[in-house]
Amino acid sequence: MLTLNNIIGFASLLEAEISLLEHKDLFDYARSISESGDRLLHLLNNIIDISKLEANDMQMTLRPCNINNIVANATQLYIFKANEQKLKLNLTTNEVPSALIDEKELIKVISAILENSIKYTQKGFINISTDFNEEKNEISIRIKDTGVGIDPSYLPIIFDPFRQDSLGFSTELQGAGLGLPLAKSLIEMMRGRIEIDSAKGNGTTVTLFFPPEKTNLDDKKTKEPTRKQKFKSLQGLEIFIVEDDLMNKIVLYEMTKSLGNVITAINGDETLRIINQSYNENKIFDIMLFDINLPPPWDGVRLMHEIRKKWKEYKTIPFIAQTAYAMAGDKEKLLESGFDDYISKPINQQELYSIIKNQLNKL
Repeated sequence: MLTLNNIIGFASLLEAEISLLEHKDLFDYARSISESGDRLLHLLNNIIDISKLEANDMQMTLRPCNINNIVANATQLYIFKANEQKLKLNLTTNEVPSALIDEKELIKVISAILENSIKYTQKGFINISTDFNEEKNEISIRIKDTGVGIDPSYLPIIFDPFRQDSLGFSTELQGAGLGLPLAKSLIEMMRGRIEIDSAKGNGTTVTLFFPPEKTNLDDKKTKEPTRKQKFKSLQGLEIFIVEDDLMNKIVLYEMTKSLGNVITAINGDETLRIINQSYNENKIFDIMLFDINLPPPWDGVRLMHEIRKKWKEYKTIPFIAQTAYAMAGDKEKLLESGFDDYISKPINQQELYSIIKNQLNKL
């Protein structure tokens, strides 16, 4: 998995460099490598998750969550891809109560549905909306597209793993048939359900339903406070990266160097030495991006705690954890340990930029 992460990371960098050279053929080759790597990684992750579900080894952490925020964050990841295909991606959120949700898994489900919607929609729109039915006491997340649709004869088996609709779909559009079965299982583990309404040539509507944590809406708890933005743009930042794998370090450096000055370290001792030297020169880093699995005796969590203990200024500096081994509950454990955010490898540049921007806006 680590080797695949490196391949995807370097392919992404290759795409960016070749695009500047304006060499279309080479850019298409690099794009093909990236897309093939992403599909392979997606397939492997789905197979792992399906295996866990079948072995009753899938763990979830259900917590009160703001559904609108989760849907907005998931949608944000697909705006660029929709624009690339000249599709209109619309998001409409209505006031809904909080629900007991595993945020990471719900984002995974919404992402799987949006991947399908974009994949099977050649023109038109994809509408995402949230709503609350007081009579049924149900929160809904609705995703409707104007894609090729699904043959009615396929709908009864659509949630069976490794089954595909071969009636009218070209092999270019077919996948492994794991996205929807996995989504259904994850939704049911969150005490929800999924419904699909579709017809060949008339698009598809996928709706997710969840019971609310409570029936009374609390505006103060469901609306995010407006924060004063200290950083107007992602420019001129001081970024510190701790990564012991050479290939990953190169990828991260190349991804972030356009944002400002980037300093890297490969272990805890080197990190502390550099931070101490910078501190004596009156320089505090704006963003700390830490690998979790570092050479002994350090790990990312222990190193983050040591820095915040030694230099009080770093108690308010965003620390972002990154790891190649994204397991159920990892994000929650890292956030509880003190990290401000979390990103899993292979790192997507736009997702990383979004996380950095969100963290800086909180300052």
